[in-house]
Amino acid sequence: AARRRGDRLAGAAEIVADRLAATAAGLRDRAVLLADLADAWRRLEEEAGAVGLVLDEAGPRPGPGIRGEADPVGAALAEADLAAVRTRWRALVLTSDGAETRLVATLDEARRGLAAVAAALRAG
Repeated sequence: AARRRGDRLAGAAEIVADRLAATAAGLRDRAVLLADLADAWRRLEEEAGAVGLVLDEAGPRPGPGIRGEADPVGAALAEADLAAVRTRWRALVLTSDGAETRLVATLDEARRGLAAVAAALRAG
């Protein structure tokens, strides 16, 4: 009986190790994606600043000061810059929202899997 229980525990330990390895791989993938997103946000903020725009929760907007009012070409370029940054900002918001959803799903899956293994070990 003790040998069978030991075999079951060894098998359960392998399952736990496999589950932890899969969870670690999933979290590494999410961490890489989040680092890439943080870098993309930083680059967008720098590029926006270079053309006189600021980013906030509502999106890009013209920075302080008056830009291009007396110069129609300058005004058109400022509008084009704003439109381009706004498009990239929206894309990053959507990508970030998706990354957050996938991270939460990965963590939930890991929690459920480890809870199931713990229950199986307790049932023994």
